[in-house]
Amino acid sequence: MIRHVQHVQRTPPFRLLGAWFGLLLLLGLTVSLAYVRLGWANTAIAFGIAAVKASLVALLFMELAEHQPLARIFAAAGLFWLAIMFWLAFNDYATRAGFPPAPAVSATSGVPQPNTSRP
Repeated sequence: MIRHVQHVQRTPPFRLLGAWFGLLLLLGLTVSLAYVRLGWANTAIAFGIAAVKASLVALLFMELAEHQPLARIFAAAGLFWLAIMFWLAFNDYATRAGFPPAPAVSATSGVPQPNTSRP
């Protein structure tokens, strides 16, 4: 009986450790960014950092770079499905009437007061 041995190419440990340290540095960058006021740019930069971290995980830890095209197709299908879910959640948020609720205005001072009524 002939056995076919499939050669499995493993990622070298120093490459995995480098990716791990890179992820730790990006985590530190994300945390430090949370304390800097950049307005709308905070969200954009945080999403960019998250995309870099996700690509590091996909390429090095999941080894998508060395896999067959079918594995990459399924990974892309998962990202496409995630995009659909985000789109549906955004549409639900954007089409709600009266959300977020307007702050209550004080009749005496005209200054918005926190809403203390509970449903």
